Amino acid sequence: MVKAMVGAELSQVETAFLEHPPRVLARVATVGRDGMPHVVPCGWSFDPTRNVIVLGGRDVSATSRFRHVLASEKAAVVIDGLREGAGWSPWAFAVRGRAQALVGPPAEIIVFLDEVRSWGL
Repeated sequence: MVKAMVGAELSQVETAFLEHPPRVLARVATVGRDGMPHVVPCGWSFDPTRNVIVLGGRDVSATSRFRHVLASEKAAVVIDGLREGAGWSPWAFAVRGRAQALVGPPAEIIVFLDEVRSWGL
């Protein structure tokens, strides 16, 4: 499912996933000043009041991803995994779009749900 618009509307399945997520890491992708992509795993949560993915972590304001978002105001996030049991059954929730690095406290990166893709949820 692809929704390419500012403030994409979430399906009921996507909303349920974000409100009751599995305990998994997200992978956040940013781009440095040199144009090189940068991808790292990180903790995440969903803030329904702001309708954003929140990326935090220990001393997040000292990370490359924080500096990259400060400079570009863009990021992509993938939260994914495999269903338990036999066979290949991947699932994923992916977001890309505007992002903000907030100094806080607490320091955090927020990613707006501008473009949402999901499968297998």
